[in-house]
Amino acid sequence: MNGTERPPLRVAVYGRVGNFDQAALDTQVRALRAQVEGHEDWELAGVYVDVAPSGNRMRKQKELTRMLRECRAGKIDKILVRSVSRLSRNIQDCQELLRELTALGVSVRFEQENIDTSEDGITE
Repeated sequence: MNGTERPPLRVAVYGRVGNFDQAALDTQVRALRAQVEGHEDWELAGVYVDVAPSGNRMRKQKELTRMLRECRAGKIDKILVRSVSRLSRNIQDCQELLRELTALGVSVRFEQENIDTSEDGITE
């Protein structure tokens, strides 16, 4: 890489289903992975998947916790999620998570709502 090229954006995919619905989970992950693969300047930083009953707090989402550790370690620049409800059903947890990710320089893109925290400034 010469001095003018930027390193690829490290993008993680996060999926969650409320009960073990393999088809729904596969659909979420497949669509989000395709988005990463569709950008030449993006690289897949990991796929994180939780099966957590609706209403559970984030602390029970083990893969979300692992992904957050990777963000804190500077290994992820952006997270793709199908919808806000797939990240968290609890609005307070979601707000806290988005604030922390923003402070770490990690943006989140919610596909269904067409929201990208790097563009929309929703966490300010």
